[in-house]
Amino acid sequence: MPSKGKGRHSSYSCCDSSCVKIYLCSNPEDSVIERRALKEKVFPRFRERCRSLLALDVRLIDPFESSDPNCWPDTNTRQQLIEECRKNSAGPFLLALVGHQYGPACLPTQVEVSEFQLLLQESQQAGVGTRQLERAYQRDENAVPPSYRLTPAVKSVCSLLREETGETENNMLCDEDLRKVLQTAVSLCVQSRHMSAERAQVFYRSALDSDLRFALENCPVLDIINRCMIYVHKVVNADGERGRQQRNSELQPALKADPCEQTALKTVPTPSELLSQLCDSFLPALLTSRQLILYTTTTECDRRHGYTSARRRAYADSLCHQVFSDLMALTDSLNIPRVRGQAHVIDAPSRERAEQEQLCCTLARFYKIIRPEEEKISAYVKGMDQQRPLVVSGGPCTGKTVLVAHCAEQIRVWLPDYDPVVISCFCNFSFSASPKHLLSSICHQIAHRYEEQSLSQLQPESWPCKNPKECSCETNYTSVSALDPHIDCHHGRQICDSDPGFCKTPDSQELDSSIIKVDVSLSELEEHLVSILTQLPSAKHPLILILDGLDQLENNVGAQIISSIPSPLPDAVKLIVTVSSSRRGLLQAIKLHYPQRGSRSPSASDDDSDEQTGCASVQLQSADRKQCAKLLESLLNSSGRKVTSGQQALVNQALTSCSLPLYVRLLHAHTSLWHSGMTKTKTTCTLLYVVFYAVRSCFS
Repeated sequence: MPSKGKGRHSSYSCCDSSCVKIYLCSNPEDSVIERRALKEKVFPRFRERCRSLLALDVRLIDPFESSDPNCWPDTNTRQQLIEECRKNSAGPFLLALVGHQYGPACLPTQVEVSEFQLLLQESQQAGVGTRQLERAYQRDENAVPPSYRLTPAVKSVCSLLREETGETENNMLCDEDLRKVLQTAVSLCVQSRHMSAERAQVFYRSALDSDLRFALENCPVLDIINRCMIYVHKVVNADGERGRQQRNSELQPALKADPCEQTALKTVPTPSELLSQLCDSFLPALLTSRQLILYTTTTECDRRHGYTSARRRAYADSLCHQVFSDLMALTDSLNIPRVRGQAHVIDAPSRERAEQEQLCCTLARFYKIIRPEEEKISAYVKGMDQQRPLVVSGGPCTGKTVLVAHCAEQIRVWLPDYDPVVISCFCNFSFSASPKHLLSSICHQIAHRYEEQSLSQLQPESWPCKNPKECSCETNYTSVSALDPHIDCHHGRQICDSDPGFCKTPDSQELDSSIIKVDVSLSELEEHLVSILTQLPSAKHPLILILDGLDQLENNVGAQIISSIPSPLPDAVKLIVTVSSSRRGLLQAIKLHYPQRGSRSPSASDDDSDEQTGCASVQLQSADRKQCAKLLESLLNSSGRKVTSGQQALVNQALTSCSLPLYVRLLHAHTSLWHSGMTKTKTTCTLLYVVFYAVRSCFS
């Protein structure tokens, strides 16, 4: 590709995500061949490389993947997809294909009330019909601020109008009619100086232009640097003779338009002008500040034949080569785990460990309602003299998983004078639910984290040897060999390499490979887990092991995992287990494995007090209704929505009947779709559906 401009800088550090999510921005009518080539030739290779070397999955988000234009997402949905990729991609998040066709203008999904009324007023004063515009947009008081929204059934509305006015199906498509009416109204507002030319540009932009500006404007620079790839393809003489004849025939109906409309549309910028603004002004201006990876290629075609299929395939091939090269360079700039100076090939256990850590971070973000039970969990973690587990119980959907995920993120804050190792295992999300696999995963995570912690504490200044090539020294950390479960522990020998700050640990490779050995028996894994829990944790480096979802596993797997953990717990080991109050089997297994210490008091009752069961317990209750109402209001505000006063009474009634955090999020998913035109009956039906869904989830 001849012309290239890019600012490449490795200031972006990989986020905690385990997936590279890339939004494919394009004009759907001008990028079919290029998008197909990328999906077939580039992304399968890129996905395989990320999975094998970086333990990262790859997702390509193409909003125009469907061949049916009616299935294409609207502007708001596309913006949500872009924001999702920007926030949750572990690397690049935007790949844009800018061709020689600009694309039709987007119909805005919503227009503020004052602005929409101005458009209608200016059009009516000029004698331009607005009936089609009024039927296509409906007032929505649930929007913040109140707006007119584009109705989902625009095609049906226009078909009805054609029947009423006697128009035939040979006329232009309905959305094209709406664009013409809307742009005429905008031009009239600009001419009367009631709307600025800058604001009017929003109504003229295509999906490609709108998506690019949303992705690159008005957002933190650090969220963009070295994460966007843009490929501009300028084609000279693209139409050829046949294209010019077709374009002239399409201009004839426009000459017969209403004189007022002709005058107004003269101020509307042409697609070529808008494309030039995008490629020659907007993108180059951001090249340095946003450090975009930007390529510009110019293809000059024969005047007679224009842009042929052969030329297009040739460009698509060169595009695939360049995109793959850039994707490799971007991923190489991430914080890749290094072992002995080379990229570490991630195996299945390491990948699962990374996904468990990412899952914990994701679940912790859902903690919005402050629960008083958090203080009890904090007190248990701080009580370092205890040797019993903590059982977090509660009804289905009360938020046990979200609570322990949040607490896992807070443990280092609770223990500022210690360096704890926190292992969160969400067992029902594991690759396999067998006891052997779960024990292997737990052993791998604990041993890896302690080994990682030990290596991070070794500073180059602490090396006693002057010539690292001719000496070896003993380390003061403990490394457990997983090849032989009967070996409790031994001191790993640290060999100095040419880099004084680098240490080879002979046992580390053995540790990784043993976890995926198929011939290790369940009893050997149990012995190995006991060895790890006994030898690795210390007073300075305690272990907090969180097991969630054991009660959801079948075939009594949860009870087998609990029986594999020592009773009482070793020193400096904390165990937190979540149990649903509707799953009594696991709770009984915990009580049997951790019996009460000392003799039972004759006066003790038969309740499940801590003294009688031998384990601490925290019982989650339903959240406060007022807190749930505040959470729902906050979620709606973040979505730019609200409920009207009439709808609020129904919401309050629903929260009174059920105040589960999950139910609040289900309510948000439905109330965010409400609009002021909905009837009370339909609104009530949607609430009843949510109640039914929540109850079914609780007892499934």
